Amino acid sequence: MRYVNGSPFFRELVRSAPVWDLPVSGLAAKVARDDVLGQLEAWFLPSLIDDALLVASELVTNAVRAGGPVHLALRVVVIDVRPALRIEVTDCGPGLPSSVVSGALPGPDVCGGRGLPLVDMLADSWGSERRAGLNLVWAHLYIGARAGVAV
Repeated sequence: MRYVNGSPFFRELVRSAPVWDLPVSGLAAKVARDDVLGQLEAWFLPSLIDDALLVASELVTNAVRAGGPVHLALRVVVIDVRPALRIEVTDCGPGLPSSVVSGALPGPDVCGGRGLPLVDMLADSWGSERRAGLNLVWAHLYIGARAGVAV
């Protein structure tokens, strides 16, 4: 589910990791995946690892293309009554991602354009907003909603 303006209300911050400064280079996505993997292992959230790694990687790749510096943050929040992992990526690019995501992936001959449709498929919700001169793109993955985890 895509939120065009702002994010859904989350009433409680349960856990927060440090904000990571990422290199503005082709290494950013790998560094982000390593940071996310380490944090999710430390928080004992193995069921989120695969989806979170892909979502973070796609959001960071877009942020690097938009313009640095790029920052990554992870938080565990409560949305309504459901705990969720919140992945946040900021950049200094000139604009926010398109609010229109068709859900369809481009053909095999097209270079690019797969990131946000993948985020849209994997995240329970995602969106973007402008804060303090920065672009903030976020995604929520509900904890317990993935296979193998009791709710």
